[in-house]
Amino acid sequence: QNRTLIHRLRRPLVAYLRPQAEARKARHEEGRAFLDFPVDRIELYPDYRKNPRELEKILSPIELVKKDPNVSITGISIHGYASPEGNYAHNEYLAENRAKTLKDYVAGRLDIDESLFRVESTPEDWEGLLRYLRENNIENKEELLAIAQDEDLTYDQRDLKMRATYPQAYRYMLDNWYPALRHSDYVVNYSVRPFSVDEAKELIHTKPQQLSLEEMYLVAQTYEPGSKEFNEVFEIAVRMFPDDPTANLNAACTRIGREDYDGAEAYLRKAGSSPYVDHARAVIALRQGRTAEARTLFQKAQQGGVPEAAENLKLLDLDR
Repeated sequence: QNRTLIHRLRRPLVAYLRPQAEARKARHEEGRAFLDFPVDRIELYPDYRKNPRELEKILSPIELVKKDPNVSITGISIHGYASPEGNYAHNEYLAENRAKTLKDYVAGRLDIDESLFRVESTPEDWEGLLRYLRENNIENKEELLAIAQDEDLTYDQRDLKMRATYPQAYRYMLDNWYPALRHSDYVVNYSVRPFSVDEAKELIHTKPQQLSLEEMYLVAQTYEPGSKEFNEVFEIAVRMFPDDPTANLNAACTRIGREDYDGAEAYLRKAGSSPYVDHARAVIALRQGRTAEARTLFQKAQQGGVPEAAENLKLLDLDR
C-alpha cells in the first residue's frame, strides 16, 4: 500500500506519495556506432579508419556495466544496418554478417558469454533515408520521397529510379547521408541489486540510474522536509524517471513548497489523474486564494483516500 510523507509548508499540508517498489530493477544502456568495413567485406578491422573511436562507443559502456559489482548483464542486442544503394540481397548479406562479426569481436574482447547476445539486422535503412528526406531541403525532395515510399516498386527498383531520374540529388545523398545509414545499434540490458538507504544515499549523486524511485524516496526521508537536500532528491528522481506519474507528483510537491506554482503545474501535467494530483492542485488553489476551488478538490481527494485532505479541509473550516 502507498504511504505518504507529510510535509507541513506553512499551511496547508502537502502529500508526497511513496512509489511502489520495483520487483526487479531492469536498466539499459544504448547507443549507435558507425563502423567502417572495406567495400563488400564483412571482416571487422579494429584499427581501420575511424573504427577505434566507434568501437570504443560500444565497448566502453558494456565494460563499465560488466565491471560494476552492483549489476548483472542480462542481454546485449546488436542491430546492424546497411545503406540503400546497390543490390538488396547483397546488402542483406552484408548487414547480417557484419552484425555477427561485431558480436564476435565484442564477446571476445570483453570475455562475455555469447548466449547473452541477440543479433539482428536490417538490409537497408530506408526509414533513416526517409527521415533525412523529410527533415532536409534537397532538390526534387518531394519526387524523391514519392519514389522512396512507392510500395509498387521493390527496394532495388526504388534505388535505381532515384539514381537514374535525379542523379545529382542521388549523388548528394550518397555522399552526405548514406554513410550515416550504415550503422550498428546496441543495447546493453542489465539488472541492479537492491540497496539499503545508506547505500542509496551514496549513489544518489553518483549513479542515480541504479536506484529505484522507492529507494530515492527513502533517501529523501532522511532529510528535513523542504530542505535543499530533500528537494534535490525528488528533482533527481523526476530527472531519472521523467515520465513516471509519481515522480512528477512528488517533484510538483517540492515546487509547491518553494512557491513555484508554474513549475509545479508543469510536473502535474505529467502526473496523470489521481486523488493525489487533485490534492496538489487543491493546495495550489488555496495558496493562490481560490478557496472554493480548493475545497472542491480537497473533498475529491479525501474521497479518493488522501489522508492530508481531511486535515486541510479542517483548516478551511477554521478560516470561515
